[in-house]
Amino acid sequence: MPEHFDTRELTLIFRGLSALENETNSEAFTSMIMGRPSTEEDLLNRETRLKEIAKLKGKVLEMEESLIAETAI
Repeated sequence: MPEHFDTRELTLIFRGLSALENETNSEAFTSMIMGRPSTEEDLLNRETRLKEIAKLKGKVLEMEESLIAETAI
């Protein structure tokens, strides 16, 4: 990710990642409600996706904190 985002852009990126996270969790819930059990591969893929989303959200938060600290100086 480029390091020259402003806080508004970082907030939008974070919201997008949160939406993707919600969609991923919703897939599991929908499968359960529809009576389609998840396969081990489905579970692993979802877990991997959620871990990657969490990493990206962490990076976005770090960038935002850094930007706020730079602005405060």
